[in-house]
Amino acid sequence: MLAQFKTHITETFDFDSKSPILLACSGGCDSVVLGHLLVELGYSIIVVHVNFQLRGNDSEQDALFVAALAQSWSVPFYTKRVDVAQYRQAHGCSLQMAARDLRYAYFEHVRAQFNLQSIVVAHHADDDHETFLINLSRGTGLSGLSGMSAQNGYLCRPLLPFTRQEIEQWANDQNITWRDDVSNDSDHYERNFIRHHVSQGLKQMKRPWLKTFRTTQNNLKQSQNLINDYLSLVQHHVLTQNDHETVLDLEMLQTYRHPLDLLAALLKPYGFTAWNDLPELTTAETGKYIDTPTHHIQKDRNTLVIMELTRPNEPERPVWINEGVRGVDGPVSLCIAAAQHWQKPMRHELYVDADLLIFPLCLRPWKIDDIFHPFGLKGKKKLSKYFKDEKLSLASKNKIWVLESNGDIIWVVGHRADDRFKITDQTTNILHFMML
Repeated sequence: MLAQFKTHITETFDFDSKSPILLACSGGCDSVVLGHLLVELGYSIIVVHVNFQLRGNDSEQDALFVAALAQSWSVPFYTKRVDVAQYRQAHGCSLQMAARDLRYAYFEHVRAQFNLQSIVVAHHADDDHETFLINLSRGTGLSGLSGMSAQNGYLCRPLLPFTRQEIEQWANDQNITWRDDVSNDSDHYERNFIRHHVSQGLKQMKRPWLKTFRTTQNNLKQSQNLINDYLSLVQHHVLTQNDHETVLDLEMLQTYRHPLDLLAALLKPYGFTAWNDLPELTTAETGKYIDTPTHHIQKDRNTLVIMELTRPNEPERPVWINEGVRGVDGPVSLCIAAAQHWQKPMRHELYVDADLLIFPLCLRPWKIDDIFHPFGLKGKKKLSKYFKDEKLSLASKNKIWVLESNGDIIWVVGHRADDRFKITDQTTNILHFMML
């Protein structure tokens, strides 16, 4: 197995034997064997272990075992205790998902801390097969059936070509010891049930099941590659990107066959899974939106505007400005001062008749029903209509604040003053606002 492993990782991964690799080690047979193989081949490793504290003293013994193993290899060892139950309650996820999130978060923390080239985990052929069956039972698309990738960013899976039986056989031949997790014997967990009953039953068929399964997965991956290439061509025509947003042209998308299927595939990388809402989203009026865990997707005329969520989707609080205040620090920063003379303002400036103001002033995000009197024009206008006429992007609109006095807008900050507060021949007190 050592020779096969050496050939596989040399052909598959670009590991630098002099640069450390992060080995995720639970203490079970698979990760222990992976560590032995890497050490045998002369790779520099750092061992990490996450103690989930789910099995009492057994969890503590696992951590001690992995620490001793790292010491026997003369390599650095890092471990962390995590509260899976608390994380599960806070995030509303399953025990397995909570453990997975905490595990990989710690792996990435250590990798980034030491700027390591890769994280290696001990997923093998049987894990890949079980994942395929789990995804099949839940209902999935082509990507969910295509199997685990040998490498996904920093994460590498060097044992994927090897079966659990091959790994355990090599461990026994080399007199390698490991820790058994008794929870793996229980059918309480979905993966264990699949492993003990479904996967094991398929392997008992006359045909070499795992071999034909791998052939099927390779065929699926080839199909997925073709689809990915086609999606890249479509993206080039229907998506435009800048620093703040991605815009999807729905009219251009309609020129392709199966536009809703294409739309589902294009939105998937942004965390979109509400497939039944696609027809309504494409035909909705401007303003309709859907939030995914990572992105805000909003209809804007004949486009969908996609923006990353960088903070909780809660409205900003207004800022109250009392008379005599000379500055505001916050989402919008202002310098406020009395002025002797009026000058033609820049976009980031405002001159107003101070005697027309009623304090405190309010600085707040704009609202959909806001109305103001644009400077230099007669009559009033809805802010939403003003933004449309100005052809402002959704990202730009979402950053706009207004300054108001007693409920009346004085200034669409950084854009347009209100005509009702302008300087006239009768003005004696001028107040100057400047956006910093």
